[in-house]
Amino acid sequence: MRIEIGDFIIKTYGPNALFDITKEILSFLNKAKAIRGLLLISVMGSTGSLVLIPPEQVDPIKNNELWALVPVNAGWKHEGNAYAHLRSTVLGTSITVPIRDGKPVLGRHRIYFIENQCYMARERHFYLVYIGE
Repeated sequence: MRIEIGDFIIKTYGPNALFDITKEILSFLNKAKAIRGLLLISVMGSTGSLVLIPPEQVDPIKNNELWALVPVNAGWKHEGNAYAHLRSTVLGTSITVPIRDGKPVLGRHRIYFIENQCYMARERHFYLVYIGE
């Protein structure tokens, strides 16, 4: 049993923008010489989200199907970006993925970061923990 830790940063913009981070994940697993185990992926902050979805679902999410669940202007008591915090809470800021033969077990899915903030470009910091062989 061994543990490998890594991180990376991407530049994002919003709102409702999805960023495929699968390539960064594969690079980390390759450097870690992963074989079989689990990978925890976490993003710092409370206004972004991580999801596993097939590429054909990116456009429906971008086109507001998901955002109707937590609208921007709904009279939230927390002014400003309450919607971003709530979306992040609903979707989550971390995921765990099984690793087999050095690759994440994803099927047709890819790993996406969703930017819930709408007003600026940001640097988003991701942390990775691989536990396995």
